[in-house]
Parts: sequence; structure tokens; C-alpha cells
Amino acid sequence: METDSCGMLFGFLINASGVDPTPLYLQCIGTLDRASGIVNASCDSVNVLEAPLTDPVTIVSDCDLYNFLAATITIQ
Repeated sequence: METDSCGMLFGFLINASGVDPTPLYLQCIGTLDRASGIVNASCDSVNVLEAPLTDPVTIVSDCDLYNFLAATITIQ
């Protein structure tokens, strides 16, 4: 889903941290540089998912982040 001609809405599935494997789904708006595979984005909300992941995915809780998270992600 495009927000405008340059911005894109992204969803990222990540772990809560390096020591906490709880899966999170971040909702972000940003841009993708196709040549480098780098996404620069700001994330404004997160869904905490049931672990282990189910199909379909079960959302345990939703939360809005008070401060935007800035993310730089490399897609390989």
C-alpha cells in the first residue's frame, strides 16, 4: 500500500530483542532503495504476536509507540 509516490507502508516481523524471542510485528512508513535493498522507515505501532507463531497469526496485544522508532533494514 503506497502512502504517496515515495513513501511505502511496511510491516516487519522481528524478535522483541536479542534475548527475548517474542515475535513482534512493526508497522512502519518509509522508503526502499531497490539498488541497495535498504529500507529507511519510521515505525509507529507494534503488534505482539503469540509465540510460537500460528497460522493464522494470533495477535496477543496492540500498542502505539509514544515515540517513533527509526529503522534502517537491509533486505537480502
